Amino acid sequence: MKKMMMMMFLSVVLTGTVYAQKTTTFLDEMKKFVEQVEAKDSIKASEVPALDAKYNDFRTRYKNEYRDKMTNQELSQYSEYRTRYQKKLFRNKSQKVIDEIDSVGNSMSKGIERGASKVGGFIKGLFKKK
Repeated sequence: MKKMMMMMFLSVVLTGTVYAQKTTTFLDEMKKFVEQVEAKDSIKASEVPALDAKYNDFRTRYKNEYRDKMTNQELSQYSEYRTRYQKKLFRNKSQKVIDEIDSVGNSMSKGIERGASKVGGFIKGLFKKK
């Protein structure tokens, strides 16, 4: 009887350990992925679909396998990694928009300067006495 109880106890402990390692492994993989994305200075538009596919794979695995098994601390870690990934992609997209706005602004500024120079020259020529 003692052997049977000991075997059951070991079985429960091993099952718990395997279970914990499984969610821990998932979170470690996701952390590594997020850190790789964060390490990039900028993300090319051609890279985004592959990154999003991998991110969506993490989301699917989370929903199908891990959501109900995670502790509150693990859920917090998962949410942190998810937010960090989304923040990096948002910053990357917003930086591209800012760069485009700057480019358009610079072009407009040069055009306005050239136009103003022409108008200024026209006015000077118009009112200059000879």
